[in-house]
Amino acid sequence: MMGQKHGKKLMGLDSRRQAFAVFPIRSLTAPRKMGAESSSGFSMIEMAMVLVVFSLVMGGLLGPLSAQYEQRRRAKTMAAQQEILQALYGFAMSQTTPRLPCPDADGDGLENRPCGSSGVAVGELPWATLGVARDDAWGNAWGYGVSRPLTGAVTLTSAGGVDIQNADPSVAAVNNMAAVVISGARLAYPLEQENRDGDKDFIQGDYSEKSTHEFDDLVVWISPNILKDRLVKAGKLP
Repeated sequence: MMGQKHGKKLMGLDSRRQAFAVFPIRSLTAPRKMGAESSSGFSMIEMAMVLVVFSLVMGGLLGPLSAQYEQRRRAKTMAAQQEILQALYGFAMSQTTPRLPCPDADGDGLENRPCGSSGVAVGELPWATLGVARDDAWGNAWGYGVSRPLTGAVTLTSAGGVDIQNADPSVAAVNNMAAVVISGARLAYPLEQENRDGDKDFIQGDYSEKSTHEFDDLVVWISPNILKDRLVKAGKLP
């Protein structure tokens, strides 16, 4: 009986040893080999797919973001232009003899007066004289054109000399204005050269990226009739 029990124990021990040999226990701390059959991490193909998707997502985001930033700059610039118009009206009212300022000819922000008595004077806006922002939202100095007779005096019979065409030929021009303020915006397109050649003619229009008709300048102006009406209401003209 003792021999049989001892034999059974040995047989059990042998069977357990065989089981361990067939199914060895792998160390939990042993490093795993990385290879083509590894299921951990990214393969080169998976990484390439991730990069492609990322580039597509970023490309789709950057376009709208750029457009939003551009729209914000345009809105900021248009608001600044309205402030400039009000400053020009205020300047005319503040003078003993109502008048508009001459352009800044040397970049110091102050008007350079006198600037002539006929035609149109063109240069940079005298922002320091007016107490307004120096540049537009793109960092460009404001362009400024003014009818020279109005820099001497504005009277009830005064007329302007600034002519403003439209980038769309089907839209009528605005002629004989008192003054004009121009933002060169982001780019300088061929059509916009009219706003930079120093004569009495300017051009305005809607934003356009259409080939051969690109336009992004922002242009505002003062009508001599509105200027005179403001001066009458302020008691500066009879």
